[in-house]
Amino acid sequence: MERFVTQAKALLRCEDASQALLSHIKIQEFAKNNVYCDEGEQKLYWCYVLDGLVGAYQYFEYEPPYMHWATLPGQAFTGTKHEYSDNSHSLEIRFLKDTKVAMVHLKQLHDLMDEHAPIMRLVNVLRQRRFTIVDIKSRLMARNAKDRYRETLYEIPAIPATLNNNQLAQYLNINPKTLYKSRKKEINR
Repeated sequence: MERFVTQAKALLRCEDASQALLSHIKIQEFAKNNVYCDEGEQKLYWCYVLDGLVGAYQYFEYEPPYMHWATLPGQAFTGTKHEYSDNSHSLEIRFLKDTKVAMVHLKQLHDLMDEHAPIMRLVNVLRQRRFTIVDIKSRLMARNAKDRYRETLYEIPAIPATLNNNQLAQYLNINPKTLYKSRKKEINR
């Protein structure tokens, strides 16, 4: 929670806005492998990851699951497409580690953003950071499978540092054997 308070206050730069947001936050803990919402389901909450790891998966009949995004500590996600939507991601959102989140209902968040411009700025900055990572990932996915790991190390090093081998293979949409060879090659560089 301390990390969230520090980041929120730094971005908000307004004590009234900080107090208003913090008064609506609830802290919730989730166990590893718990599903936050299933494909087609929506949860009308904005969530800031205090500790742990969250991933959003798409499942295919004859292929391994694909992890569209991962949310690490200091990042935010919603149980909908975005903060202004009531629609589902159409992805399963799962906790990949024991995870603690600061949550606020989207209706309350909208009201707070209407009343306090700094809260809107905070949410926008965190959303833009998430979109930047998604943009980088989409460029990485255009690379061949053997290069994705190396490029991820360079572009978004927190991802390979945080995800285990299986999760990273799902995130990069590569065979675990290819990931192993790519990691071995990087170690030998």
